[in-house]
Amino acid sequence: ILGAFWFGKRGGAATAAAAAALLLPLVFFQWSVYATHGHFSQYVEMGMFVAVGVVTGFFADSEKLQRRRAQDAYRQLAETFDKAKRAERLAAIGQLSAGVAHEVRNPLAGIKGALEILLADIGPEDEKRRFVEIVNREVARLESLVTEFLHFAKPKQPEMAPDNLNMIVRSVIEFTAKHFSDNRINVDLRLDGALPVSFMDSNQVRQVILNLVLNAGQAMPGGGGLTVRTYAKEGVIHIEI
Repeated sequence: ILGAFWFGKRGGAATAAAAAALLLPLVFFQWSVYATHGHFSQYVEMGMFVAVGVVTGFFADSEKLQRRRAQDAYRQLAETFDKAKRAERLAAIGQLSAGVAHEVRNPLAGIKGALEILLADIGPEDEKRRFVEIVNREVARLESLVTEFLHFAKPKQPEMAPDNLNMIVRSVIEFTAKHFSDNRINVDLRLDGALPVSFMDSNQVRQVILNLVLNAGQAMPGGGGLTVRTYAKEGVIHIEI
């Protein structure tokens, strides 16, 4: 029984068989002197050793299997709980971002209006105009950052309209051409001229492509090559960067 608990069905059977083998010489040589009805009962007893070992091992294996399943279920439940907690934290961050963005946007609008008034009263030759323009650019950058926070907190629903992916790719590459040129990155456009017009949110697709090509440029600080390819296959439009 102990062997079965430790090692399962095979351990129980092997331990019982070893015990029976050790008992067999005693039965055959020693007990035969006193046995009047043969060794049948002793053989049955040794067979029972094996039966008990196998049955106990079967239940021990079953218990171990159930324990493993329970441990797996507990681990999966713990992982799910951790994911739920992370999702809850991200949702809280999103709500906080939205609140902060709304609170910051109103003062920025006031600052921007005041700067426009100042710019109207400052001549183009005035040295102060340059500083006001710097502040105006920084306010515009803050407005863009606030808008990104709002998009993070509440993603915008796509506005689908017919457009051509090649045209979007070309506009992004034209926009980033000087950046790539300054960083010694050669851009290779391989656009499928037969690409059909399809429905998409052009602004969101443009933002995705812009993020990808800029990330690619950052991954090549010493210069390199950037390939952008579009093609259609089996009714699906593909873009590779």
